[in-house]
Amino acid sequence: MIKWSLSGQPLILASASPTRAKMLDAVKLLFKIVPADIDEEAIKQSALQDGFSFEELVILLAELKAGNVSQRHIGYVLGCDQILVCDKELLSKPKNLAEARTHLFALEGRKHVLMTACVLFHHQKRIWHHLSTSTLMMRSLSEREIDNYIASFPEACMATPGAYQVETGGAHLFTDISGSNYDILGLPMLPLLAFLRERGLTVRKTF
Repeated sequence: MIKWSLSGQPLILASASPTRAKMLDAVKLLFKIVPADIDEEAIKQSALQDGFSFEELVILLAELKAGNVSQRHIGYVLGCDQILVCDKELLSKPKNLAEARTHLFALEGRKHVLMTACVLFHHQKRIWHHLSTSTLMMRSLSEREIDNYIASFPEACMATPGAYQVETGGAHLFTDISGSNYDILGLPMLPLLAFLRERGLTVRKTF
């Protein structure tokens, strides 16, 4: 099997996101998953109270995830985070389908922004970060359309702040999407690969 790596060492993904793992696997990066252990909601509330911008917040969350795992694992550690902002309001992942329904009503007929951040640590030091912004226009939806969408894709509704996954039925909801597909899925792959190549990313056979 052929994999791309840095000196034969796996990239450590500080995330439990199956979507990010699938993306790394699709480009044949050698990696392993070590989810970070942080209280995201508490950090969000504290940072916003302290006056952090949304851009600063999403970078902070990605940095804290990478830093948390970097304390326990040597090597390259990748932390990622994504937030959704609509009309200057931050939406978090819905706790249940009723809350997902509320989120979709808040987003229908409006533009919203997805901010996606990645931070890379090496030996407990931040060596790189990237922030991307994507804009999505959700079409006007009737109550029936929202209920039918939730019934069709309940797991996707619970997986993200917007109660949708573009790759899993979410295309039904939008009239326009501006931004890289990688960014929208939560991992700015092209900037990441560009930086890893600068650090010596090479292809190797694994057994």
